[in-house]
Amino acid sequence: MNAKQNDGWTALLLAADYGHTEAVSVLLQAKADVNQSNNAGWTALLLAARKGHTETVKVLLKGNADVNAKENTGWTTLMQAAGQGHPEIVKLLLKANADVNATCKDGGTALMMASLNGHADVIKPLLEGKADVNAQNSAGGTALMVAAWGDMRRLSSCFWKRRRMSIPGCKRCDSSADGGPESTCRGC
Repeated sequence: MNAKQNDGWTALLLAADYGHTEAVSVLLQAKADVNQSNNAGWTALLLAARKGHTETVKVLLKGNADVNAKENTGWTTLMQAAGQGHPEIVKLLLKANADVNATCKDGGTALMMASLNGHADVIKPLLEGKADVNAQNSAGGTALMVAAWGDMRRLSSCFWKRRRMSIPGCKRCDSSADGGPESTCRGC
């Protein structure tokens, strides 16, 4: 049941990677190890979350998959789902108590991954889940810096609104109703 190929892949890992939910369910009922990983540290939940296989993620979570498992570079299931832009999976993982502020080896967080890739629909549930907007990676960058670096103005405004900040001296920013920059503000 838990036999591995030379690279560590098992039947459960392959089924999860391809989103074969029924096969995943059958393998779990037959006592496949839900948290077994391949040589790169990938578990079935990490693979399904990365690929956006929502139903497979649900089955794996029901099977007690480790929601905070990390692959060899330290990426968690939440980072995978956030970085790939899968908001429903992000919500499922947060509901299952995924650590919203976990960091990978370079200090990156799920919020940074979503920001880097421009996934506004993922950023919102992460912020609601109390993601730390001030967390810094090993280079000193924050999620807001990553969003700005990627020229993601609409994402940057999500952070400004969350932090209730404005750009000092900007009449449009300082006069906006919620204390954050208006969507037309370019930083003056």
